[in-house]
Amino acid sequence: MKLLTNTLMAGIAIVLTFASCQKEPISSANDEPVTVNGLVKKSFKAPLTKTTLDASHNVLWKATDRIGLFNGTDIYEFTTTDSGGSATFTGMIPDAASYYAIYPYQSTASCSAGVITATIPTEQTAVVGSFADGANVAVGVAESGTIGFKNVCGLIQLQITRDDIKSVKFEGLGGETVSGQVDITVSSTPSYDGASGSTFATLTAEGDALTAGVYYLAVLPQTYAGFKLTFTNTSGVTAEKSSVKNLTIARSNGINLGSVDSDISFISKFSIDLSTLTFADSYIYEAKDGAGNIVAIICKEFLKAANQQAVVVYGTKYNAAGTLRVMDSTDPIGLVAKVLKSGDAGQYQTYTDVDASATVHGGIFSFNSGVMDYTTPGSKTAISTVYATLNWDTGIATISDSIDGETTAATLSPRTLVLSDRGEDKAYSLVKIGRQIWMAENLLTVKFNDGSDIEKAAKAAALASAEGAMYVYVNSACYAYNGDVVLSGKLAPSGGWKVPTKSDAQTLNAYAGNMSYSMNFSQNNVTGFSSRYKGRVTSKWDNTLDAAYWCSNALDASNKMQCYVIRDAGTAPATAAQSYKYGFWVRFMRGLY
Repeated sequence: MKLLTNTLMAGIAIVLTFASCQKEPISSANDEPVTVNGLVKKSFKAPLTKTTLDASHNVLWKATDRIGLFNGTDIYEFTTTDSGGSATFTGMIPDAASYYAIYPYQSTASCSAGVITATIPTEQTAVVGSFADGANVAVGVAESGTIGFKNVCGLIQLQITRDDIKSVKFEGLGGETVSGQVDITVSSTPSYDGASGSTFATLTAEGDALTAGVYYLAVLPQTYAGFKLTFTNTSGVTAEKSSVKNLTIARSNGINLGSVDSDISFISKFSIDLSTLTFADSYIYEAKDGAGNIVAIICKEFLKAANQQAVVVYGTKYNAAGTLRVMDSTDPIGLVAKVLKSGDAGQYQTYTDVDASATVHGGIFSFNSGVMDYTTPGSKTAISTVYATLNWDTGIATISDSIDGETTAATLSPRTLVLSDRGEDKAYSLVKIGRQIWMAENLLTVKFNDGSDIEKAAKAAALASAEGAMYVYVNSACYAYNGDVVLSGKLAPSGGWKVPTKSDAQTLNAYAGNMSYSMNFSQNNVTGFSSRYKGRVTSKWDNTLDAAYWCSNALDASNKMQCYVIRDAGTAPATAAQSYKYGFWVRFMRGLY
């Protein structure tokens, strides 16, 4: 993914100069020659060279280092057991007065007429305080028992301060060869031809992420016509910083770019296709990235001002603990993508058709005065694709109807409520009405949230004499619970869900309750509440009450509880006190995510 690009204020005033490989001649280390199958055992001393750095930028040999010596076009491996400023390398090779040499040993390297074809690693495994093993390629001539290695590369010093960066990629803005296979001319100042090399080099953590510290990246020396650093975090998200200024990296020297990650932001951009949504499983959908992070919430919801339904898209945010917070009072903006046709208010409507005549497509919908209304009307045609921009550092995703740069398609899935705390797998559809989230279906559980059973009444009449929590089976889409079930305090799941209170019912009424049939499944159902099933359960069906739901968590002075009554006759819903011995339906609700 190509993501945020910042301008890199290149701190390149500090030049790191590393020790030269030219040393005083060292006497031959060859013992009495040993010949096997035409190969002679030889040893050569190499002075201070370029395999690892110490704290003073001295470059030291390691006992695991290997070098290659060429006899004509064939390469032979030489090894050492030494560590420090010089090392003796020993191996078997046809006898000759001199050999071309390369560090590190590369079995695929070749040599012809003083030109060594070798590889500068494109992927370099990060080492704190040093450069990757084998990254700082050097060439030279081995003769008279010594090897005078010369560095081919220059070094870029990077300081990492964050703990979530997996890799850093360097590339020149002019398409310069940075690493990969190159032809190196061996001389006192080696030169190269990089026609077949790579245009970047990447420093990658050996583990999950780079630890805070200083690192070095070996690259081909030249003047780069500007450069770009691409950071990839542990979630695979990238951020970029760049500089258009020339950057000169000299052979055997280094450039210090300083702290390169202190002001970067990891940002992902997603496209969300709304055209395929039918809202068949829920009135609330989630848009997710490939790792399952929620980057947007899409709601098919009732717009109080327009008296109709619309598709509204909200951004998300995560707090420091990684908990999702979306549509709350500190970030209350939603984008109205589509306003839907209201149809005949006297009949049940699905609201699937776009109202082409509406002038509020693209409008902003926000929470104000305790309810929701338009704050900025839109004037666009219906929007089928919206975009989410997720800033991984702040945890905030914002929504827009246009975007610059590349995007990744988000996946859509219904947001539902599953009572997994009691081992049930039914997914209850949800609906957002104003500032509340409601179940759009009646509760069908037979257990409390601690896993214990709710006693089942054999028939409705048993509720009148019940001494504790009981429910009665009405049909496959409706169970009725007596007040003791609600009073137990063990019915609602965690996560902010609860049996609604009288105050919650009054809030629902303030937003949508004064509309005729606004929550009645058999009528307009403009809110999506989908109320169904008349009556209460006592000793028989009692149709003096239409669809009603418990909305209380305590008994009043008359040993009664509140229920929320939705009338069939077009009058406004209301709360009413009822005996806790009666059976009513239950719908959980909660505040905004």
